[in-house]
Amino acid sequence: MTPFGPSGRRRVRHVLRDALLSLAALGVVGPPALSQTPAEVPPERPVASGALTCRVSASRTMGNAYRDHAAYFATNLYGKFGLTVGSSTKLTGVVAGTSFFNENPEGLNQQQVIENRRMANPDSLTYNEYMQTRRATWGVSGQTAIAANQELSYALYYRATQYTESVPSTVNERTYSTPGAFAQYAITFGSGAIRNHLGVGVDVDGQSIDETKRPNLGGARAGALVVADQTIHQGGLGL
Repeated sequence: MTPFGPSGRRRVRHVLRDALLSLAALGVVGPPALSQTPAEVPPERPVASGALTCRVSASRTMGNAYRDHAAYFATNLYGKFGLTVGSSTKLTGVVAGTSFFNENPEGLNQQQVIENRRMANPDSLTYNEYMQTRRATWGVSGQTAIAANQELSYALYYRATQYTESVPSTVNERTYSTPGAFAQYAITFGSGAIRNHLGVGVDVDGQSIDETKRPNLGGARAGALVVADQTIHQGGLGL
């Protein structure tokens, strides 16, 4: 049995893919059953090119934990970019991604703990219980000076999440889509000791959740029958 259960080959491919994406140029060996591979390109100091600044970082963590069927790994990528347009507009962009996986050894009864406290619950092995999350986020925000005392702020963002969980009864697949945007106009006026600041804005966001559940045939293999299929849409508007 591989450290990642009966369906390990598929997730091993994900590990290799994520490792390449993480740009693991540095290696750090931690305690037994724990290794971390952080990398940052460039280092802490931002890199500037004219009116453009940027910072990109990546990290990688993996291990086998204390109990059987308790392996995990995580990859995180992050990029932040700044751009000055003329003398009045500043833009900031963020791009981020994460991939996290962990096996679930479940609980043990008293007799099982006496026999081997590191063992996984038999159902956990039979059905290859695990949880995996993949998430991507991007966003752009900006400020534009309309006049010496007037400014327009705005942002646009989107987050997509894919979540998979294998439990003894079902294999659950869930996706989240979360878009949003806002804009705000601000003006400062007055003289002497009395200054006034007035802002007017609008905020719009939404979320869509799609979930399906199929029978777990063993080893996290999903059957053809759909046990649950539901979609949720929600949104908000603020003034």
